[in-house]
Parts: sequence; structure tokens; C-alpha cells
Amino acid sequence: HLKLLAQAGQTFITTYITHDAWGETIYHNEGTMVEWIRGRDGAWRFDYTNFDKYVELALHCGITDAITCYTPVSWQNRYRYVDEATGEYVHVQWSPSSNEFESFWLVFLNDLEAHLKQRGWFERTYLGVNENPMPDTKAAIAMINKANPKWKITYAGHWRMELSEALDDYCIIIDHGPSREAIVGRRQSGQTTTFYVCCGPARPNSFTFSPPAENVFLAWHAAAKGLTGYLFWAFNTWVPNPLQDARWHRYPAGTLFQFYPGPRTSIRFEKLVEGIQDFEKIRILREEFLKDENEYGLLKLEYAVSLIKIEKLDKVPASEDHVPFLVEIPS
Repeated sequence: HLKLLAQAGQTFITTYITHDAWGETIYHNEGTMVEWIRGRDGAWRFDYTNFDKYVELALHCGITDAITCYTPVSWQNRYRYVDEATGEYVHVQWSPSSNEFESFWLVFLNDLEAHLKQRGWFERTYLGVNENPMPDTKAAIAMINKANPKWKITYAGHWRMELSEALDDYCIIIDHGPSREAIVGRRQSGQTTTFYVCCGPARPNSFTFSPPAENVFLAWHAAAKGLTGYLFWAFNTWVPNPLQDARWHRYPAGTLFQFYPGPRTSIRFEKLVEGIQDFEKIRILREEFLKDENEYGLLKLEYAVSLIKIEKLDKVPASEDHVPFLVEIPS
């Protein structure tokens, strides 16, 4: 599965540093790759064995650009650790504004930073803080910056200008994006701006019943808006029998996975790959036209890309919304 993702253009390794980061929002428990252990003396220590194995595997498979660690702000602020004295798991709830939250996470992030630096991974690692109430998000960001301002932060959620400066990667829900000027400004500051779909919106999306062409359109949308990447929150979080029934009671069918056991690909995933290839073609053409000072070629390209509008999907199916790369520019 990781090799297939790498071949499709995947650049981030997804890891879990908290237990059950998404709670009941997914079918099965994701667990954690880092075991938290509270010693008999009350001191914390951390076991990175599974984390290291998974990152090494993903790197070996070709996903090499970045690592995302989920998440300082867990689902409903629930966390789990091992009590060394009893050998039992202890479950706690720590609000990001609480002293317990800050006290623990400052210790953990300092330890995690040292481990990542020892492995040579710190510079490519992001802490993922996703879709939380704004007070929790701001408290988590403040804590991360207190631990070390050099930590990179990625956030998925609605666009909020007050968060932009603090986020190294801002992943925006597709129908709630910033202006192109804001995206350009972030790029000039060395920040990336990406987008995602999940259980919404209705279109474009990657449900089993979505027109396959919408998966191509997702990458076209990135090219049109100046976005640099796409996040889909679940690649293989399978329901009980995904080969026969992709439905689950919380979300539209297909929300939880793009691939099937085997591994078996899907039409929607292959159409996403097609869209990524189109995105790369547009990127290469832009670079070539700029390098060759081909103003007319660049003008034609940008005009064609400007015709890609998400609003059109309410009237024109994605399968019929062909990008006219050979159009004549209106005088």
C-alpha cells in the first residue's frame, strides 16, 4: 500500500503519537505508534519502537518528504498511558487549556524532538492539529511554540486568517478556501497551502457513488487555486467487508478508504492519479514557459486553468468539464 501511495505522489508519512486519535469518527481504533509510560517515580518515558519501524518502512517505500504526527489535540481530548506501577492503561482527559495538558506535552515534545533529531527526522516532521474548536487550536499552538518555535505545524480545517502565520502547512476544506493572494503570500513566506475533502462536501468528492471524474477535478482545482497538495483523510480504514459493502453508518460510502484489501485499487483512486499527473503537467508547463519567456504560452495556460471553477459542478458534471488547453484567448 505504501509503495502504491508513493507511486501516486504521496509525500507525507502519517503517524500516530497519541492513542486512538480520531475516536469514534472511524470504524476501527488506529492505536498509537508511541507508547507513553509513567514510571513509578512519576517521570515520563516513551517507547518509539513502532514509530521508528513504520517511518523506516514508509521511507523505504518512497514516501520521503515529510512526517506528520497526530495529534496533540486528540478526539474529545482523550489520552492513554501505561502506569508502570500497575501495568495497566490509564485513560485521561486533558483540555488543551489545562495545566495537565501543557505539563505533559512540554515533556513529550522535548523528548520527541530529541528522538527525531537523533534519527535525522526533525526538520521534516510536522505536528498535526486538525478540526478543533478555535480555543483548543490556539492553546495547542501556543504550547507547541513554547516547547520550541522550530516545530512545524500542519492544520486541517476552515480558513481563518488569524491562524495563517502560525501554520507551516494550512490544509483547507475545499469549499472554504482563502483568496489566491493569501495563498501566494503564504508561499512567499515559505508556507504551503493545501486542501482536503472528507465526509463533505457533496461534490467534488471521492465517495463510491461520486462521478469518477471528480477525482481528476480535485487536482485541477489545486492547479487553478495555486494550492500545493491534497489530503484525503483515510486511505485504507476499512469497514467489516469492504469488497462487498463500502457503507458505514457515520459517513457516505467510500469516505473511509480509497483502496481495497489485496491490495486492490479502485477507479476513483486511479482517476485521482490521473488528476495528479495533470497537475504536474500544468506545473511543468508553467516552469517551461517562464524559463523560455514564452508570455503567450503562459497566458494561454493561465486562461485555460482559470476556467476550472468548483461552482460549475452544480451545473456541469466533472466528466464534461474538459479544460480547453488549446483555447483561443478572447481579445
